[in-house]
Amino acid sequence: MLYKIAKPLAHVAFSIYFRKIYFSNVQNIPADKPVILALNHPTAFVEPCIVASFQDRPLNFLARGDFFDNAFLAKVLAGFHIIPIYRIQDGGYGKLKANYESFKECYQAFDENKVVLIMAEGGTEHEKRLRPLKKGTARLAFGALNHQPELDLYIVPVGVNYTKAEEMGHIAMLNFAPPIRIQDYQK
Repeated sequence: MLYKIAKPLAHVAFSIYFRKIYFSNVQNIPADKPVILALNHPTAFVEPCIVASFQDRPLNFLARGDFFDNAFLAKVLAGFHIIPIYRIQDGGYGKLKANYESFKECYQAFDENKVVLIMAEGGTEHEKRLRPLKKGTARLAFGALNHQPELDLYIVPVGVNYTKAEEMGHIAMLNFAPPIRIQDYQK
């Protein structure tokens, strides 16, 4: 419900904040298939919101698990289709077990041909280059195939860049790479 309300508002806000937003190769997102959008993460919050506000399909997002420590905030985040993912730095090894429930939620989304957005670098740092990728994207993809071996799942890498991310009136550029069919990499 919150997602449906916020999406058009975010669309307007980003249209005002950015002088121009370029989307290249959006046609690379397979229609009516389960998809993982794997983005780089140069700013703290903007990339997933831009993608969501300009996409026809609703998105599910993975976000830091420590945001969900507050019960009220956890309910609000769930209303925006945000799924917690726990990293070691978000609560140690003990919290990592909670990821099993998060992965189940993602697998359910894939079973319904939905899109899950993950920040492939695992954290944010404003740099004009791709930082090392974390294992979460691959773990999510192959875990989904273990859950449902016949799943026709795709990863679409998305490169995000800005002219000056910290200033209003700058330009955002998002490029959607050709989809990677996970079944092609299954043993």
